[in-house]
Amino acid sequence: MTDSEESNEAIQRALAAIAPDSQKQSIEAEILIEIDPESPHRTSWDHVLPRFFGISAIALGFLTVFPVVYFQFDLGDAVRGESIPRWLYLLGFLGSLHVLYGLYVTQWVDFSSLQVLSLFMLTVTCLYGFIAIALLLEDTNGVVSEGLQVTFSLHQRAIVWCGIMFGITALTCYWFGREAMSWQQRQQSGGAKRRDWI
Repeated sequence: MTDSEESNEAIQRALAAIAPDSQKQSIEAEILIEIDPESPHRTSWDHVLPRFFGISAIALGFLTVFPVVYFQFDLGDAVRGESIPRWLYLLGFLGSLHVLYGLYVTQWVDFSSLQVLSLFMLTVTCLYGFIAIALLLEDTNGVVSEGLQVTFSLHQRAIVWCGIMFGITALTCYWFGREAMSWQQRQQSGGAKRRDWI
């Protein structure tokens, strides 16, 4: 006889002694819910995975600001004394948001937090896609190039960078959103099972 069978028999004997027949079934169901070790609300994976996603978002934020560091240390085509172009501010802002949203997910572990992070990734993906297509279709004196102050020497590299970041953020957006939906479905199905038992 297994431990679970022994515990169930002990519960039934205790119920037979203290509860009327009309209340045994509901009380037994409530007790079994409390001791159920396979409850979908108690999986440790639901707490580990969002933290991993948050750390991934933080790492992606540091990757986003890499061109900023590259430019500031004068490793690219920057000239000392030159004004800081607008695309550096944009990448710095996006990288900061990545880090903040990553910290948000690691602190508030919930499927809704993961959905918020996925929606943010979707917004960033659309932005990278728009910039990449605009730079690809226009010349170096186009509206987007001049608006972001992308120089002629950086034009092709900016297209490649935006394309790479578009792919990375699109994959992370899909991954985060898919996991958030499955986590929400597990919680909803778990709540339905608990109501059916009662």
